[in-house]
Amino acid sequence: MNKKILLSLLPVFAGALSLSAQNFNYNFDGTDSDAFAVGDQLSSGVNIIAQNSWVIGDIDGNGNLGAFTNGNYQRAVIFTPSDQTFNAGDTVTLNTRLKLASQSAFTGEKPILRVGLRSAYTNGTTDVGVELFANNLYSFKINSADGSTRSVLSATNEDFHDLSLAITKSETLNTFNVSAIWDENDAINYTIVNSSLYSVDRVFAILGGRNNNAAGTTGIWVDSFSASTVPEPSTYASIFGLMALAFVVSRRKRD
Repeated sequence: MNKKILLSLLPVFAGALSLSAQNFNYNFDGTDSDAFAVGDQLSSGVNIIAQNSWVIGDIDGNGNLGAFTNGNYQRAVIFTPSDQTFNAGDTVTLNTRLKLASQSAFTGEKPILRVGLRSAYTNGTTDVGVELFANNLYSFKINSADGSTRSVLSATNEDFHDLSLAITKSETLNTFNVSAIWDENDAINYTIVNSSLYSVDRVFAILGGRNNNAAGTTGIWVDSFSASTVPEPSTYASIFGLMALAFVVSRRKRD
C-alpha cells in the first residue's frame, strides 16, 4: 500500500478509534489504572466527583476492594474519565456490580442507589436512569426514572448482583428508551421524555447513593462500574462505506 492510499485510510481509522474511546471501567482495586487503596475517598480518583461517605474498603477481608457508602449519603457520585458523546440513535450502556453491605436492622422499603446519565458535571440526581430499592424481605426492586414502574428483582442475601442499564437517545425529539438487565434477566423497559438531557450531545455517567434512613443499615458495596457508547447504526455504515471506498481506490491505483 503506497503512502497516498495509507493517507486516504487515516480518516477511517480515526473514526473507528473515536467509537472505542467512549468506554471506561472502574474496578476499585490497587492493580488497575484507578489504583485505589483502602480508605481512599472516591473523590481522590481522577475525574470523579464524590462526597466523603464514598470510600474504598475491603469487601470480604481477603483484600478484595470495593466502593462503599454508609447509607447516610444522598448526593451523587459521578464517574467520568471522559464525557460521553451522545447523539440521536446512540446507546449508552452502564454496568455495575453491587450488593447490600448488611441486612441487619433493615426495616421497610428504602431507596439505595440511582444509576443513569446526567447532562451536567455536577453532583445531583440522574436525568435519565433507574433507581434501586431494598425492602424488609431483602428483595431488590427497580424503579423507572419517572416513578411510574417498579419491578421486584431477586433476593439479595448479601450477594453481589449485576445490573446492566441501556439508555438509547431516540430519533424522536426529547425521548429516551431505557432498559435494564438484572443478573442476566430482563428487569425493566420504559420510555421517558427529558428535554434537558436530549438537548446536549455530551452526558455524564452517574451512581447516586441514597439516604435509606434505616438504622443499622450500612449502605451498599459497589464492586465495579463501567460505561460504553454504541453509535447509531448509520455511523458504522458510514465507516464501512469509507473502508469500501478506500479499498476500491487502492485497487484502481494498483491496476
